[in-house]
Amino acid sequence: MSTGSDDDGGGGTSWWTVDLSTFDRSALEQTVFDLYAAEGYDVEWAAPNAEGDVAVVARKDRLLRSTRTTVVSVTTAGTSVTPGSVDRLDYARGMSGADRAALVHPDDVDERTHDATAKTKVSVVDGERLRNRLSDTDLSPP
Repeated sequence: MSTGSDDDGGGGTSWWTVDLSTFDRSALEQTVFDLYAAEGYDVEWAAPNAEGDVAVVARKDRLLRSTRTTVVSVTTAGTSVTPGSVDRLDYARGMSGADRAALVHPDDVDERTHDATAKTKVSVVDGERLRNRLSDTDLSPP
């Protein structure tokens, strides 16, 4: 993925005009990998067949604290994202010893699923939140 500003008047495409729901799993996982790297995380691919369908492991050093590890599961459009998805990912997070987990989905996510994160260490990154985060980086859309 290339870098560059999409709001500098240079005629670049905005993340808000990109239909993330058309990305296949590989392209969406790569976009999420690049996003975490652009946000200053040390990023690596998870082991194949990782528990909870984790695709990316992101680590970030914190001032005066130990490194924070986040495991990231990426789902594509058309995939059902439910409170059960949150529970499975939180279980996988605990099994891997990660501090946090993120469930990334390119479309809207049901409010019940967002509510299910309240008692977990999982955050849901839906399409709007994903576009916001991508827009805050210097990553250019494909």
